[in-house]
Amino acid sequence: MNRYTYRRRLLGSAALGLGLAMVATQPARADSTCATVFTAGGLGGDCTNPNGNGHAEISGPLSLGVSVLSPQAVIVFSLSGASVLTTGYVESTTAGKGVISLTTDQAFSYVGTGSTLVGQATATNATTLNLVAPSITLNSGTLTALGDGSTALSVTANGGAGSGGINATINGDILSAAGPAVVLNSTAVAGTQNVVLTSTAGNDITSGAGTAVTISTAGSGSVNVNLAGAVTATSGIGVLITNTASSAGVSVTTGAVTASDSGIDVQSQSTAGGVTIVTNGAVAGGTGFGVLATTAGSGLVHVTNNGGVSSSTGGPGISAVNFGSGSVLVDGNGAITGGSVAGSNLFARTTGGGNITITGNGVISGGGSNGILASATGGNGNVSITRGGTVSGEIGINASALGTGTIGVTTIGAGSTITSTAGDGVQTTAVDGLTTINLAGAVNATGGDGIDASATGT
Repeated sequence: MNRYTYRRRLLGSAALGLGLAMVATQPARADSTCATVFTAGGLGGDCTNPNGNGHAEISGPLSLGVSVLSPQAVIVFSLSGASVLTTGYVESTTAGKGVISLTTDQAFSYVGTGSTLVGQATATNATTLNLVAPSITLNSGTLTALGDGSTALSVTANGGAGSGGINATINGDILSAAGPAVVLNSTAVAGTQNVVLTSTAGNDITSGAGTAVTISTAGSGSVNVNLAGAVTATSGIGVLITNTASSAGVSVTTGAVTASDSGIDVQSQSTAGGVTIVTNGAVAGGTGFGVLATTAGSGLVHVTNNGGVSSSTGGPGISAVNFGSGSVLVDGNGAITGGSVAGSNLFARTTGGGNITITGNGVISGGGSNGILASATGGNGNVSITRGGTVSGEIGINASALGTGTIGVTTIGAGSTITSTAGDGVQTTAVDGLTTINLAGAVNATGGDGIDASATGT
């Protein structure tokens, strides 16, 4: 076996103290065969494989480490690297062994644009690209994990020096055939680390088992997701976001999302930040929700449905709930379809006195006991529903408000028919607030009244 002995004069600076972990050449094996090399900015690995050749290099102002013999990954970078550049093709075929793994104590940048990293089917329970740093900027390239229990991309921002969170751009397809695809974690409880995830059109994220996109934050930062590429979870949730009470707002904009569980699931614990979800493509859930959006504070829950939202065998097409003092707004002209066991096809609730506003056009249908259920509780919140298009359910529209909260139900256009199959067409329940109903289209009620408006106050 050949060894490199690093001499500091090679890079002209005794202060750099680069740490070279072994090895010019590995014994032949099915993984990409890599050799450590010196580069203009630091250290790297040149890799060959019958499927293609590749290169990855690390640079930084302090000590650097690279190993091409670790059981952890084909190439392991360590110590104080500030950036990694990957080109070409690198693969792993060994169980438990990823392709590239990096841990550093510096703010870090990864550029994999145009590269391809592959964990083959035999590389089970491994992570194709694993990055851990105080803050991380990422351009992914193409990442594939084919092994059972394997993850294509895992990124952890752990705070400390250069605590800038995560800014990830997906500019290649991300595929995990039997595990989660993208996992982004901001773990600095005391830090303000924003998480930004962006994909460009044609760069898709797919998971065969587990969630396609998982984002969690522990500190006070925000989450901003803008996915132009398709998201598919054949055995899990499409997009899942969780945070804490100190977190800021969550914003999610997607193209097409298809999932066996919920399409988009954002359950914010923030006491002040809102949740905004914009669907520009069809969002289709399975046993869960099409879109589930909740928060626990004063922020607004806002769902804009442009592309159509559905659940096949689960709950509501859209469920928007504010468990704090904030309000709920659902708008957009896409269709909404509830699942076969849905309580409501569109469900909106506030529990701390916030208002509910539902607008837009498009068909609302499905298996729900309510076409629309809008319930303002816990205070004097108002309910306002203004819709075009047809609405159907066992009860067509069911709206309620407490205290002095008002209720308004308006349909627009002759085609805005309300149909109930086992109850009232329109059912409203107020206490001391005014109820106003103005219907432009027909009401077809089976098993109940066309309109049933009641007030329980004095």
